[in-house]
Parts: sequence; C-alpha cells; structure tokens
Amino acid sequence: MKMVDMRSASDEPLIRWKMPDSLRGRFGRIVGKIVEAEELKDIDPKEIACVGDVCTISLLENGIKPKICIVDYATKRFSLEEARAKILGLIGHDRIFWLVKDELNATVPADFWLGIRVRNPQSTITQELWDAVAHGYGVENPTLIVVEGEEDLAALVCIALGKTGTKVIYGIPDVGMQLLHVTEELKRNVNSVLKEMEVQKWKSK
Repeated sequence: MKMVDMRSASDEPLIRWKMPDSLRGRFGRIVGKIVEAEELKDIDPKEIACVGDVCTISLLENGIKPKICIVDYATKRFSLEEARAKILGLIGHDRIFWLVKDELNATVPADFWLGIRVRNPQSTITQELWDAVAHGYGVENPTLIVVEGEEDLAALVCIALGKTGTKVIYGIPDVGMQLLHVTEELKRNVNSVLKEMEVQKWKSK
C-alpha cells in the first residue's frame, strides 16, 4: 500500500478540510443511537471505528478491540496523562507497533496493534489524519491513531472511508456514546459536507 508519511517534515500539517460555522448545523444532524459498551459485544470488532478517549477506554475495558481507535488524550473525565495511561495500559505498551518515517509498509506482527501519530488542529481534517484512517482500514491489525490537536471531526473521516456496514462510534460529552451505521446514504451526506469544507488552497492544486 503506497502511503505518504503521516507526520510530514513540514512545520504545519496540510489541512484539506475546515469546518465553517455555517456547516455545524448540518454536521449536528448526523445522529445515531446512544449505546452502552455492553450492547456492542455482539458486533464484529473489525467493523467498529471508535473516535474519542472515553469511548475507546469503555470498549477496551469491555473486551472489545475496535478496528480503529482515534484518541487525543483530552477528556473531561481524565487528565491527559490518566487517559494516555489507561488507553496504552489496556492495549499493552509493548503490544503497539508504531509507524515511523520510511516504515509505512512495514509488516506489523499479527498480535500487535498498529500505532500512528498525526497532527490535526481543531475543526479541521488534515491529510495526515485522512491517510492514517485509510491505512488503518487497509491493514489486518487493530489501529490506534493518536492525534496531536483534536479528533473532533475524525468520525467524518471514518464514515467517508469506511465500507458500508462499518459501525462508527464517538462520544458526546455529558450524553454518552453514539453509534452510527455506515450506509451509502450516510456516506453521500458526509461526502457532501466534506466537499463544502474543502479549503481553497487544496482546490487550487
């Protein structure tokens, strides 16, 4: 699989999409079902993409190993260090194969998680995040994507790149975990939002 380096050598990551205030209402209408982790145990974990630290912790504590977990270690419930320690502890610090420059096509041991670090500022989707999700969907291993910045729009990426039938789970503060079933209609809606979010510098290339 040919991929670009998720963490490029440039000082700033390439931003492909940025959420304007005018679109936030449409994003907010993409709603699913509020669920508890126990309700997800009968779902094939390879069909699950999980966005958010608390969601990731909840699923891992219930023995669910999602295909993709996207975290930034920033939560209302835990400090940054507590969230990091919980997530890495549940996975196993020594069970993560971290991708580094020039090793994007490396063979990951079957019983390891794939680890990818990316940069993604608030209310944006960078090329690094997009490529990391694509890479995670394309390998057999479960994948942990650690975001430097915020993962607030990562669910859109998981929907846009996920196959029909993928379950995307993300946290809503003070509400709980929301479950979305990826359908062709949902993918069309998300791609329509992404098209309006594209930044001009990307369009001009």
